Amino acid sequence: MIKTAVILAAGFGRRLGEKTQDLPKGLLSFDGIPLIQHSIEKLIQARIENIVLGTGYLHEAYENFAAQYPQITCVPISHYQSSGSMNTLYQLNKHIHEDFLLLESDLLYEKQALKILLTHERPNVILASGFTHSGDEVYIET
Repeated sequence: MIKTAVILAAGFGRRLGEKTQDLPKGLLSFDGIPLIQHSIEKLIQARIENIVLGTGYLHEAYENFAAQYPQITCVPISHYQSSGSMNTLYQLNKHIHEDFLLLESDLLYEKQALKILLTHERPNVILASGFTHSGDEVYIET
């Protein structure tokens, strides 16, 4: 059973402009709750015990937020300004000792998505959304 989640949260959120000047993207509110909190609450409900949060931009804001959750370990990422999310994941590898869920700080998803991932019979599973027309699509070849 997977007990660890890794959340990538080091980026600037540049496409959001001034909205992320004083607050990292994952801490922007949706329905009055920070985006990342929506995810963390679902992870805890799904019995995820360890949440490793890779932070960079406005790291202190995430540290302050994470203080309310004993399940969260905040890890500051070096060189986040000039690297991408895979560098964040690489730097987190010494904090990950088992299978894990990989998420980004600004994801919104239904509880059912976690259930599908956590109960799937295959050892490696990815859950992707359909085409969103956001301009930053990721394509998966199967």
